[in-house]
Amino acid sequence: MGDKGQTAIKVIIVIGVIAAGILTLFASGFRSSIQPRETERVRLQQHLNYSSFNQTRAMDDIRLMEQIGPRPSGSNSLDELRGYLLNTLQENGLSTRIYSFPLKASEPESTDSTDVAEGVNIVGIVEGTKPGIILIGVHYDTKLRTTINYTGANQSASGTAWLLEFARTIGSSREGRTIWLAWFDGHESTDESVTIPHLTGSTHFVEHLKQNDQLYMVHAMIYVGQIGDCYLNISKDEGAPEWLWSLFEETAFRLGYQRHFNNRRQGFLGDFKAFREADIPAMALVDFVYGGSILNHSKFWHTEEDTIDKLCGDSLRAVADVFFHTLPALDAQLDVQHGDSL
Repeated sequence: MGDKGQTAIKVIIVIGVIAAGILTLFASGFRSSIQPRETERVRLQQHLNYSSFNQTRAMDDIRLMEQIGPRPSGSNSLDELRGYLLNTLQENGLSTRIYSFPLKASEPESTDSTDVAEGVNIVGIVEGTKPGIILIGVHYDTKLRTTINYTGANQSASGTAWLLEFARTIGSSREGRTIWLAWFDGHESTDESVTIPHLTGSTHFVEHLKQNDQLYMVHAMIYVGQIGDCYLNISKDEGAPEWLWSLFEETAFRLGYQRHFNNRRQGFLGDFKAFREADIPAMALVDFVYGGSILNHSKFWHTEEDTIDKLCGDSLRAVADVFFHTLPALDAQLDVQHGDSL
């Protein structure tokens, strides 16, 4: 065989290797899009007692919200949930505040029961020993879906229940900055839109802080949502300050939860938006792929299949472990930024 023949064979072999590699990558990507990875299931490091967050109680609260039913803005069911949240916060020694704001109907002439005058944001206060506020926010309303029984176990009950159990765990006071625990109403549209949230509650909340010269008190804002998924995989919020994301990422690595906090950048709209636009350091802790695969996400997200059987308390606990152990580092970083380190 001549040199030309040998060269041709080598080229064919190289092309074959490259093609095989491409097919392998394609197959892997295709498989992950339709099949969840078991490695994304949380395995708690319970022997290290990372926090006293009670995931069983949090799951019970999600179950309660499913029993209450759909909870769109302005509904009686959301009123019922709001009463439960306020009572629980007060029973655990936290002072509470409510902030009302107008809800706008998509059609002015509509008489739908959800087109009411007011939405209500809730804030529970953990009193701190340092100046400034760390705000942790979720939304507690569900998307209005008139044709299905959408109870929103992951979106939004998981975040709502997680923050309530966070309140029970942290208590009414702490060493460090005051923490405001905020449940935002009006996150979802008041029509049947699936893709465009109104973010009304958080927007009005920021405006209220501005008008009352209180916005400067908020040193950082973290939004938490969709973290009940058994296949927990929180993506990097591409709009977040690098230093803020790094604090959580480093803690997750130290606690052994690094596989659940990935560096795949993801952008989206959330209740952090108004804070970020007001120059408050803000980020999101959100699992963007519900059910561990793109196929499952399309089946579960904002559908009647978003139910508690898709959720795992260990995922809620893992996020709490990371959050509790990040707080001291966050306080220290904010000390430096705000001149409180001396």
